[in-house]
Amino acid sequence: MDEYKRAEFDGVPLIWVPHSGKSMIGGITFRTGTADEPFTHRGLTHLIEHLALSRLNVLYEFNGYVDALTTNFHAKGTPNEVANFLSQVCNALGILPYDRLETEINVLRAEGAQRGVSPYATSLSALFGAHHFGMLAIPEVGLEHATPALIEKWRVKRFTRQNAIAWMAGPEPPAMSFAGLPQGDRNPPAKPLRVLPNQPMVFHATTGGPSVINVTGRGIETQVIFAIAAQRLENRMRSEEGLSYSVQTHRDVVNSRYAVMGIFSDCTPENAEQARTSMAAELHRMVFEGISKHEVNTFVDRMERALSDDNAAFGRAMSTAHNLIMGYNQLSEPELMQRARNTSSDDCVRILRPFLAGALWTVPQHTDVRDRRFTNLPAFSGTKASGPTAESIYSNHRLAVDVDRLSVMDMQGNAVTMAFDDIIGAKHWLDGAWTFWNIEGFVLHLVPSDYPNGDELVSPFINDLDPNIIVRSQEVFRGDDALARLVPKEQPPAEKPAGLLAKLGSAE
Repeated sequence: MDEYKRAEFDGVPLIWVPHSGKSMIGGITFRTGTADEPFTHRGLTHLIEHLALSRLNVLYEFNGYVDALTTNFHAKGTPNEVANFLSQVCNALGILPYDRLETEINVLRAEGAQRGVSPYATSLSALFGAHHFGMLAIPEVGLEHATPALIEKWRVKRFTRQNAIAWMAGPEPPAMSFAGLPQGDRNPPAKPLRVLPNQPMVFHATTGGPSVINVTGRGIETQVIFAIAAQRLENRMRSEEGLSYSVQTHRDVVNSRYAVMGIFSDCTPENAEQARTSMAAELHRMVFEGISKHEVNTFVDRMERALSDDNAAFGRAMSTAHNLIMGYNQLSEPELMQRARNTSSDDCVRILRPFLAGALWTVPQHTDVRDRRFTNLPAFSGTKASGPTAESIYSNHRLAVDVDRLSVMDMQGNAVTMAFDDIIGAKHWLDGAWTFWNIEGFVLHLVPSDYPNGDELVSPFINDLDPNIIVRSQEVFRGDDALARLVPKEQPPAEKPAGLLAKLGSAE
């Protein structure tokens, strides 16, 4: 099986995996993604990707996408078509077509409206807070003030020759040009910092079935272990117990040493705790009993068949480029297969035990987790402001503000608190409403006019916010909490909507 070859054009390295077919698949990957964006820039990388492709008018297949740590453009066609595609993309990234700015912003808003926040992004935000990988759960607020000047500052730091790697699979590539890209620096990935204690935690999410997620070490052994885990869980939870339709794994590279691994399942609400119990029991059984050589060989055999497929060259070229841009030591395919086959029960213990020791488990809301080993992730803040208060005109919520904190509390005293030093971003809506995000991942929607003298009460707090973390929206607030306006205050609390309190809620 052919290994990759290297070339370089205009300072951009090219990874080429030879393939006997007539067509070529190729792309260029930049080491920048959603996890790199500060709050006020959330969505700018996605916008740049759209702008770069907005002027292309070609007949061959092409696409672009942004994930947590990379931005990718790829095409399929003849070698000359793919080379021309890469040159056009780089030229567009060098001089973005800002006459398309408003159009592409509208396209991204439409895309975001139908996409929503995935259970995976929600879990990341609970694990890491509103930081790095947790940014995947935050709406693309940067689109609200995406001026050419702001975009340019981000573009020239991130979309450079030194921060890119090209890749191709197919016949020998022709000469190509990446001269449209500016010179710059490589942006190495950093390890995200978790905001949760390193112990098993349970988070009650709004959607999805039971899942488990944590950071673990990279390596082919990790992939083998989790593939076996997913197969065992599907056998148990679908075939034997009838609790779930499917069990899937999700993996995101963090840097050269770490990856985020998650196992996700589905189920009906009434079976959520039973499904979570089955997941936990099977994973802990793997720690205590290990894995069999047959399970390892079955997975590696499937892996070898996949690598011999006609499309394997494409996957090999792209994954090699991704590994190299992350600083990961790329293995040859024989080395990869040998290490995979050598995966043992000792590896299972080494990988799964620390993963489970600090894992975040996600279950649907109102699921009663009956296991003393797990600590519920707090749905409310541990502190509350102790200054002047005001009661909402429309619902049973109370606003409190002191020198460095702002809280909204329900009738039971549960509060979502925004401490001044912990706020990472704020969105000021056109109608005067505010949405705040803090580093722990809490979200607070606040309409000051809902409270007597509310504007006067919160203005000292708001006036002291760093203006660099505020996004000023051109839209009025339409969050779910606006429904509280329609609920008479005398209505029984059990029938009230969630109101202004939301952990990891969306402001969109």
